[in-house]
Formats: sequence, structure tokens, C-alpha cells
Amino acid sequence: VGWGSCDSAASPARELGYALARLPQLTLRYRGRIPTSDRSEVLRRAQKHDYGLPDQEAWHASVLEYLAEEEEWLEDNLSRFASAAIHHDLHASNVIMRDGGLAAVLDFDELIRAPVVLDVLCTLHSFARRTANCTVRPDLAAALFKAYDEVRRIPPHERKALSRLFDLTNISETASFLAYGASRLQSVRDCHSYSVYLSNRGSNLAQFLLNNC
Repeated sequence: VGWGSCDSAASPARELGYALARLPQLTLRYRGRIPTSDRSEVLRRAQKHDYGLPDQEAWHASVLEYLAEEEEWLEDNLSRFASAAIHHDLHASNVIMRDGGLAAVLDFDELIRAPVVLDVLCTLHSFARRTANCTVRPDLAAALFKAYDEVRRIPPHERKALSRLFDLTNISETASFLAYGASRLQSVRDCHSYSVYLSNRGSNLAQFLLNNC
């Protein structure tokens, strides 16, 4: 189901919000090794990587600009957010819906230890990736965050940082895709994650949630 473009997507978005808020508690007993990801290092590598794409210099410039503006803030603040094991890839293709409710969550291949609020932003990124202009649909964002907030109240310092964390999510998802999928593209602009980053860069997500959630 293409929830990003479906008119009746608010209900599944709510179900995802509830699931995302509960998942860190469900993984507390997991004793296997859970990897972490240094997003700044991922972006530093991406900024130098040769993808063999004609417009890669524009992508390199985007990463360089982002790091110049945000790397110090990330180093000072990212560790202050509550962290746990997060799914990191929860979207329409990774759940089973039954009778209007969420029956199962699939595909934990990208499970990592990270700030828990990034999980809901990864899902928001997947919603935007499925829209025609790669922007966030307000109704889906409101449904997702309202449900999430009912289960895990987003603390003020996280809420204030949501816009910056969404930019981090979008540019990191671009770097992750290009690392293994660049050979399938004709240009970096063909990467939907990059379009999401460019279309939503600097959006005031925190103010939107204050007004709508």
C-alpha cells in the first residue's frame, strides 16, 4: 500500500506511530549485538566518495555544507537523547495490517542502537519518499506523531531538535542508499532520499508539531 499518496493513510500512520513508540521497550531483553552508526563519519565518507555519477559534486557540496553547519551540534547534542534499539526501516512494506490494526512488524535487518526519536523520523522520511514532490504530508505527520506521543511523550529538548534531526535522517538515508545503490541511478537526483532532503531542508517540524499535535 502506498501510504505516502493514499487518501486513507492516516489510520495506518497512527498504527505505525504506536508501534514505533513501543519498539524500544520490546527490544530491551534482546541480548544479541546491536550495531551503532556514527552518522557524522558516514557523511564524511560520503562527501569524498566517487559514485561515478555526473552530478555527484552537487551531492558532495550538500554534505559539506550540512557538516559545516551541523557537525558540531551533533557532536554536542546527539548523545543527550534517549537511545535504544530502533527498527530504522519501518514503513508500509515492512508491516502486516489486519482488520484495520497492525498485526506484525517485519524486517529487522537494519536494527541499530540510536536515539529512539530517529525511528519515527525514518518513517516520516519513507512517507515523504512516496509523495510526488518528496515533501511531508501534514495529515500523515500529524497522525504519526500524535500516536507516538500518546505512548512515548517526546520530551521538550527532543521536540525542539526535531527539524535538525529530520535533516540528519534525510541526508543520512541518502548517504546509506548511495553507498550500495548508486550503480542503479543515472544521477544523484534520481535518489528519492536526496529529493526528500532537498525538499524538506530546514523545515520547521517542531513548530508544525506544536501547532498540530
